[in-house]
Amino acid sequence: MVAQETLAGNWHKVVGAIKEKFGQITGDDLTRVQGNVDQLIGLIERKTGQTREQIEAFLTDCCDRAGTAYNRASDMLEEGIHRVSEQADHGYQVAKDTVSKRPMESIAIVAGLGLLAGIAIGVSMASRK
Repeated sequence: MVAQETLAGNWHKVVGAIKEKFGQITGDDLTRVQGNVDQLIGLIERKTGQTREQIEAFLTDCCDRAGTAYNRASDMLEEGIHRVSEQADHGYQVAKDTVSKRPMESIAIVAGLGLLAGIAIGVSMASRK
């Protein structure tokens, strides 16, 4: 039997699957059971005539599929974070090498950017008055 916590954690996915499979069950019906496993199974039994075992198997499958989708999304996010981290590290190394090879040009560029930023902020503040 699917656990109450598992059902609650996958409620939106399960609701979609229930509506798709059992068209006679409405959103209002599902709102009334409020994620309670026993009430949900009873509702589906009454509306569809399926056995408790069939419904439990269906709910377990829905939760398993939702968990698998979550794991895939989590893996993709982790991979993306890893790639961003590698790119940031590469950018840092390039900047570090450039500054160590050309320190005076680097200082001049940073000072110029700071001056431009200061002017932009000053003009913005003056225009607000």
